[in-house]
Amino acid sequence: MPYQRKYDFQPGTPISSSQVDEEFDQMIGGLNTLETGVNAVDGKISSFLPPQDTLWTGAALIVSTTIISPTKKLSECRNGWVLVWSDYDPGVGSNDSNFAYSFIPKKIASLHNGRNHNFDILALFGDDYVRMTGKTVSVFDDKITGNDVNNRNANYSDDVCLRYVLSF
Repeated sequence: MPYQRKYDFQPGTPISSSQVDEEFDQMIGGLNTLETGVNAVDGKISSFLPPQDTLWTGAALIVSTTIISPTKKLSECRNGWVLVWSDYDPGVGSNDSNFAYSFIPKKIASLHNGRNHNFDILALFGDDYVRMTGKTVSVFDDKITGNDVNNRNANYSDDVCLRYVLSF
């Protein structure tokens, strides 16, 4: 409902402080009602946002013997999986830096279950260079499997590992 003034104050018309108080009380009441409404809408909007549960955690180069088994199937997620990659140093392990993200839509589980998927990953970003690599994996409704080309120095795929699978 639009705000309507309680009094129509005109220039030169005497007014009492109680009338001004009533006018301000009405405005403040309207603002409080608006704030309550905004908070209620905000609560409803957040319920539409998909949860971002951690379904798997580790540090995997995803070679041919690797099987990543998220705790929730791809088809059970609201929108799909997010693969979270990070820097990796052979012989040392994963590093909490240079994170990159790949998205696997939920629909892939029914369209191309078990098929090969390639992901471009920005591995390193410097002042005068950008190093790209990639990972190739097979995506199933309930797991992700790898390929030995995901652990090669020549293509920099040994510089990036999978750290998390999130639902989205």
